[in-house]
Amino acid sequence: MTVKSNKSALVKAVDYLSVHDYSVKRLRDKLHRCGYEKAEIDAALGKLLQKGYLNDAALCKSMSRVYIVAGRYSVLEIKYKLRSKGFSSDVIADCLDGDLAEYEKKAACRALKIHFTKKQDTGKYMQYLYRKGFCSASIAYATENFTAST
Repeated sequence: MTVKSNKSALVKAVDYLSVHDYSVKRLRDKLHRCGYEKAEIDAALGKLLQKGYLNDAALCKSMSRVYIVAGRYSVLEIKYKLRSKGFSSDVIADCLDGDLAEYEKKAACRALKIHFTKKQDTGKYMQYLYRKGFCSASIAYATENFTAST
């Protein structure tokens, strides 16, 4: 591949990081798509990691907090979203290390309140939550609470 600009991989990476935070994998992929060689990318990412400009653990923790505060995603969906951002399974497991069962129950209740306005068959509620990635305990809890309140 040919380099599309006259900037070095390090300068290009810093340009990207000045606009948006990236995981190491996503930044590596982005630089590779720009046409930089693997050795140059590795050197640039090494410098950025050494200087502390790239930190997958901190970024993953920050992004997971944003998803948790939103309160509408299942734990499985949060893991999927973080995985799609380029974080490894180990980093995701470390940043989601707490007990999230109570969070997931509340998120399932909130998802039902947002999506359903009128009373329907409980099977529809359950199917919706299954598609969203909620665990069966959270689905049972949310369905029971939602049908009791409507």
